[in-house]
Amino acid sequence: MKAPIRISNSYMIAILVAAIFGIASLIGAAQLRSLQDELSYRPIANGVWSVNQGEFRLQKLNNALQQFIVDPVSDNRQAALLQLDILWSRHAILTEGEIGDLVSRYPDHQSLMEKFREFLEQADESAMSLSPERAKNLLVELVQLQ
Repeated sequence: MKAPIRISNSYMIAILVAAIFGIASLIGAAQLRSLQDELSYRPIANGVWSVNQGEFRLQKLNNALQQFIVDPVSDNRQAALLQLDILWSRHAILTEGEIGDLVSRYPDHQSLMEKFREFLEQADESAMSLSPERAKNLLVELVQLQ
């Protein structure tokens, strides 16, 4: 009959440390993969959110212009100009950085962003002397853009 094999404490500790290291490595790799998946999804989610915000702000400008046409007081004029400024910032978000890279992958979106920019440039020219008549013209162009 053979004698039982005795494993020294130092071997047991080494095996235990190796097992813990292996488990920790597997957990770390799984977390890294999860983070990678999240980061690859984030630009798409941000892009959708940004486009929705752009559409929302276009509608807010539409409403502000209509309000100014109906009641051309200074407060309504300022509200329309504020919405125009906000739209410029939305345009920058949609054409720069990760969102801009995402938008640039689609030719139809690029064309829309160019029309959006042209509208904003024309609106800027009208902004300093915004009158109800100019607001009507901007509103017609805004409706065509949407």
